Amino acid sequence: MLKYFNRIVSILFNPLLVPLYGLLIILNSGTYLAYIPSEVKNIILSVYFISSIILPLSTAPLLYYQKLIRDWQFKTHKERILPLLILAGFYVFAWFMLKRIQIPYLYISFISYCSVAIILSAVISIKIKISIHMLGMGILTGLVLGLSFQKTADLHFLLILLLLLSGITGSSRLLKKETTPFMVYTGYILGFLSVFVPINFY
Repeated sequence: MLKYFNRIVSILFNPLLVPLYGLLIILNSGTYLAYIPSEVKNIILSVYFISSIILPLSTAPLLYYQKLIRDWQFKTHKERILPLLILAGFYVFAWFMLKRIQIPYLYISFISYCSVAIILSAVISIKIKISIHMLGMGILTGLVLGLSFQKTADLHFLLILLLLLSGITGSSRLLKKETTPFMVYTGYILGFLSVFVPINFY
């Protein structure tokens, strides 16, 4: 039972889904950011989906067959560096694509914040391992809290839900006994600060 619980949590809160979840939060924030034409929303969704899910998944088999990674779990910290940098590169690609469209800046900057978080986690992975799942949950929490402060969005329920889901995700990682509390907290704090700080102070 515990094995299935961990698997479900890993799938639902996979780091690859974080930019898309964040975009859906922005689109449904109830602020002026949500009031854009449906055609533009579809373009933004397409760019996020391709850059954060389709492209990363398409490169994973290549990395595996070239023996650049040993399995799909990226269990060692050094094994994560190249996939993380490639993922950050796809986010930068999305940033360039979105800059061509006349849209509120947060849609463009959020993917760049995700890129910064991923690059920092890759640099940290040279020496230590952190929880990438918790990095993603920290990114989403930082986004919601930043929207609440900066855009005066009423997202209190979503914030409480995210904190609860972050606790569940962190517990799931710890139960697998492959992650320590330090890795969980470090990943979460890094993700949170990577989004919350620039939204509020830049």
